[in-house]
Amino acid sequence: MVPAANSYPQLPFPEHTWRITHHAGIITPTFLYQLVLAASIYQDSRDPSSEINHYLVTNKIVPPNIRSDSRQSDVWRDYQQVLSELGLITSTRGRNRIGFTPIGLAFLDGAIGFTDLITRQALRAQYPNGHHTNLTAGAGRSSVDGSFAEQQARTGIIIKPGILVWQVLDGLIEAGAESSLSATEIERFLIPCRTNQEAALAIAAILAFRAGSRPVQASLQSKRRNASDWTKLLGRTHVFALRRDSRLVLSVFSRANRGEIRRELIDLLRPEKFWLPTADSSSNSWYSWFGELDTDVYPISEEERPGTAEYAGGKEPEEDNSTEDAIILRPFGLIDEEHIEESYPRGEDISSVYSADLSNSAHRLHDSMVRLIAKRCITKQASVFEDPRTVDLLVLHRGIELLIEVKSANALNLVKKVRTAVGQVLHYDYLRSLQSSSRRRRVVALTIDVPREHWAKRFMCDYLAMDLLSLRQGELNVYTDDAIAASFFGTES
Repeated sequence: MVPAANSYPQLPFPEHTWRITHHAGIITPTFLYQLVLAASIYQDSRDPSSEINHYLVTNKIVPPNIRSDSRQSDVWRDYQQVLSELGLITSTRGRNRIGFTPIGLAFLDGAIGFTDLITRQALRAQYPNGHHTNLTAGAGRSSVDGSFAEQQARTGIIIKPGILVWQVLDGLIEAGAESSLSATEIERFLIPCRTNQEAALAIAAILAFRAGSRPVQASLQSKRRNASDWTKLLGRTHVFALRRDSRLVLSVFSRANRGEIRRELIDLLRPEKFWLPTADSSSNSWYSWFGELDTDVYPISEEERPGTAEYAGGKEPEEDNSTEDAIILRPFGLIDEEHIEESYPRGEDISSVYSADLSNSAHRLHDSMVRLIAKRCITKQASVFEDPRTVDLLVLHRGIELLIEVKSANALNLVKKVRTAVGQVLHYDYLRSLQSSSRRRRVVALTIDVPREHWAKRFMCDYLAMDLLSLRQGELNVYTDDAIAASFFGTES
């Protein structure tokens, strides 16, 4: 639904804006890490808010920020929305326990850096979404019934604002105009867009406005504030920069790689790259989608490209060049299993198995996926073993053994991780063959969503006849032609 040129820019409905928490664009790398770390340490606490506040204030990460209503420090109340906004945790509305997404755990592990995280999430963020659903308290009701997200969907809004801003700045360069945007121009000419396909309308309106031939409506303070917060957030990414006059421009990196970045962003606008709310969508489905790791490569400057252990997430716990010539198994132990079952009757995902005992681990995402797989197998009445020096898991059921190797991965180190995992699981298969004559399945598990058509799936499953597990929206996804593996890990999708 494209508005007529003479009616643009008109808001799709009166309350429409690019709603965003005002803290998202001003948070520092150190504070964001400490905030996530504190949430990780105290996520199983009876009173996580109080514990997190005490941690942040005691360690002088933030000032006490005493609230006038409670006369107490409440940093968590002020800043927890940042973690939800960026997809690092699931919503805390209506629940006490803090649930982490795969990208939240990857950030804790150092597998994704601050600027890379902001770039990725700012370009993936969309409206409508499952985080901003309700009308603001003072907004009243619109002429269109339903929630904020429902109104956006009904009026044809399906947009990724970060990509729209890039499209407009790129288009201004093509038009030979100054390629910069103020918060006021974003509010007046970009926020009214319903889709990214309307970028040309925004560019034409901006050029007409700058030429003095197009009057516009008066600025609305709430929408102006949201536009300003978006400029601050985008200014923290690889592809944008904020000038001293607070105008948003393309970064030096972005200008030098316009063609490549344009192709990457166009790919992110394919219909399957959007989260689509449905009648039965829960807010958690949004966080599961927005907080997953995927195989897409997002714009990253040369300074951030992989090549160091720190960027790649450091060494996996099992990548120690072990010279062991045998697998020595011990029963796998799940800590606080009863607590997990009681707290999460809804199902098994990466958040349900992450608990306080993993908070000090250097490999939180890896260890959480190991636990997720082990728990799934235990519920299938299988015997589950581990060897900290070699294989992550060995699962025994009805005379069949499954050798499972788990790898933390992101889009940029996926090739390296797949090669390492394949080599390790083949080596473990050989070692196990010296100890057992049972039939074995070789399983590689990756902490990243692997689409069916991806080369990693074709390589491991179709070419090597291995089984592949991946994380899809926080839950196990399996590719296999083996009935035993399929019954253990779910239906192949």
